[in-house]
Amino acid sequence: MRWCGTMVALRQLLPLLRPYSARVICSSYLPDWRPGVDYRTVYSAHKDMGGGVTIDLIHEWDYLVELFGLPEAVYNFKGTYSHLEIDSDDLSVYIARYPKLLAEVHLDYFGRGYRRSIELLCEHGTVTADFGAGTLTLEDGTVQHHDEPVNRRYEREMEYFVDYALTGSGESINPPRMALEVLKLTLGEGAQGVPG
Repeated sequence: MRWCGTMVALRQLLPLLRPYSARVICSSYLPDWRPGVDYRTVYSAHKDMGGGVTIDLIHEWDYLVELFGLPEAVYNFKGTYSHLEIDSDDLSVYIARYPKLLAEVHLDYFGRGYRRSIELLCEHGTVTADFGAGTLTLEDGTVQHHDEPVNRRYEREMEYFVDYALTGSGESINPPRMALEVLKLTLGEGAQGVPG
């Protein structure tokens, strides 16, 4: 997610914004993920295989931390609520407090129709990065189009990696200690509130 065109554009715009609230959603129907494969047989459906929406959709926390840093406090509720025949969690909802904004994160396996976006409710309007559509809607309603072939994000990632490997300058944009913090956030470790 860090490398898709819409995210690159949002990251460039962020210093000009004053967000009060962030609303993140990733919702899609697990049986549609892998055409021709019974969703009940894949790791996503089984907690003991490392499945569950909480860890499958770690990308949302990864980019939220990249944009705003680590939150001061997180509340997480998760569980299995839908008709899907799985024993892993199919819904995980978080509320996170940052020094200057609150963030909501909604992850699910049962939404009919792919939704993956972040809305920033700002001083002068709402900015919406719709990763599925490849659009960035600005505070004044202007829509920028950043749709591109999916492989372009992986090319950007590899360009960064190769450059970093060759130069070795500075700290990685995703050092292991930060990746571990994101994993802990995703799993709700250290989160306040009722554990899922």
